[in-house]
Amino acid sequence: MAKTNFKKLLNKSKLSQREFSRLSGINLPTVNQLYNNKLDMIHFRTLGRICHILDISPNDLFNLEWLPDYPQDATSSVSEKPSTITLTFSQEEIHALKQVARRELFKDTIKKIHRELST
Repeated sequence: MAKTNFKKLLNKSKLSQREFSRLSGINLPTVNQLYNNKLDMIHFRTLGRICHILDISPNDLFNLEWLPDYPQDATSSVSEKPSTITLTFSQEEIHALKQVARRELFKDTIKKIHRELST
């Protein structure tokens, strides 16, 4: 199961969920699910936006715990701790994610300006 450090990182940034949502363009319910570790999946565009706004890498965001998807049988130890892995992204991959995030934020800003001008 993937857990994120989003709550800790957001608190460290001193941004509220609402302010982060406004800055990133990620809707507030999604930000809330991410904050409470209830999000099942994340799009690369969203990941890029998170990394851009918080000025972090994907490595800083994720903490993966691998839990068995099947019930433990009576002979296995229930007290076993899940193993933890770290995702490693190259500097090129992090740079590419941030470029995508900037491009998407720019597109959203242009759309907002066009809507305001057309009213």
